[in-house]
Amino acid sequence: MKIVTVLRSGGDYNANHVKWLYNQLPTSYEKVCLTDIEIPGIKTIKLTKNYPGWWSKIELFDPEKIDDDIFYVDLDVVIIGDITDILMNTNLTMLEDFYSPGKTYNSAIMYIPHDQKNKAWQTFNRFPEQFMRRYKSGGDQEFISKIYPQAKNWQSIFPGKIVSYKKHVVKKSKQFKQSIGNGKVPEDVRIVCFHGKPRPWDCKEKWVPDLNNSN
Repeated sequence: MKIVTVLRSGGDYNANHVKWLYNQLPTSYEKVCLTDIEIPGIKTIKLTKNYPGWWSKIELFDPEKIDDDIFYVDLDVVIIGDITDILMNTNLTMLEDFYSPGKTYNSAIMYIPHDQKNKAWQTFNRFPEQFMRRYKSGGDQEFISKIYPQAKNWQSIFPGKIVSYKKHVVKKSKQFKQSIGNGKVPEDVRIVCFHGKPRPWDCKEKWVPDLNNSN
């Protein structure tokens, strides 16, 4: 199994964000970034399809790019605890959407068995423009949810270990109307997902690693 991230240049993220995340991850696993740029000190594999934005994550399912199972994680995720047991899961797994549980998946953290990649890869590459139009709002995660309705979800396998910053940590306010948090990270949490604004490095939380110290 390899831990994999994706960076498409020209957006909100850059090489420094990859290094920031990799500094949080266990050193005992090989880590690879699918990207269109060179990142000193980071093993990279070139993105080849030029899919825009979040659609670059479809290249995770190219069985020829990485000949192994993949534990994928978005660049705006914060690791705050031991994730050894999470990394030992070998089922096709995604996040259950934090706001619409049971309806769709969130692709911020995925376990993708190598032998199940081809279905999404072949399907998407038959009609990529059509799928990108059809799932313009829900993006890659809506497409992946349709292809793998049998996927398990992390919250069921590891209850309380993976949470949303905007739903489970911050206090309810005009900005965070759906929050059930009290301003603190719940006990026993291992991973905090930020999914949108604010980004981790902008929230000024003491438990978030400093982006400027990621080199």
